[in-house]
Amino acid sequence: MYKLAVFDIDGTLSLKKDEVPESAIKAIKELQEKGIHCIIATGRGRRAIENMAKITGIKNYVALNGQYVYYEDEVTYSYQYPKDVTKKVVEICEKMDCYYGLISERGYYIPGVEELLKIHKSSILTSDIIIETLEDGEEINQIVVFCEKDQHRHFDELRDNYVLTTWHSGGFDMLVNSRSKAEGIKEIAKELNVDREEIICFGDGENDIEMLKFAGMGVAMGNASEEVKDVADYITETVDEDGIYKACRKLGIL
Repeated sequence: MYKLAVFDIDGTLSLKKDEVPESAIKAIKELQEKGIHCIIATGRGRRAIENMAKITGIKNYVALNGQYVYYEDEVTYSYQYPKDVTKKVVEICEKMDCYYGLISERGYYIPGVEELLKIHKSSILTSDIIIETLEDGEEINQIVVFCEKDQHRHFDELRDNYVLTTWHSGGFDMLVNSRSKAEGIKEIAKELNVDREEIICFGDGENDIEMLKFAGMGVAMGNASEEVKDVADYITETVDEDGIYKACRKLGIL
């Protein structure tokens, strides 16, 4: 019996900006009624999760691909990039003439966001989580870069300590190599006294691979890439095709 259900957001709970089908809401509610804990595990920052938490009724989450963990109204883990690393990324991006984002608890600082919108369509870029400036000494919990995959080589000098996790298109998250969604899930599972075999995870992107492999049951959404589907234990339909609810029924959880 599973005791913990974990959901990615973009491409898993929602294919459009914070639009969650009734079938997914129904699945989450029924899981919770059965005593199964539900958490979110996403690449989004804290501010970008708030609305989804209200919609789904899920209050605990792993954010920024494991670099920020929120459990029972407390931040239990938060990674802060060293200033020299942040400075180096900015220098590389400016030399390459590409856009970058520095994410703090307050929101996303993305210089030139208006111009970026002309070439990169993302609901995040037009949301209220965009901040115009960073405060002195503000903690940076995540770095994102908007560029094509063949440009990743410019960041090779940082790869000893960081991994570049690509999105479906147009950029990557630069993650410290000791963290992932799976690491954050492990920490919450320990608090709940849940073993990995009692965890089911739903995801679709490259940054979900670790958690799908870690879980007792890793479920790939129908829109997932072949790389993600290859590591999954089960492949369901897209969320808009009631994939989450159908998987829970098919696997005998509901």
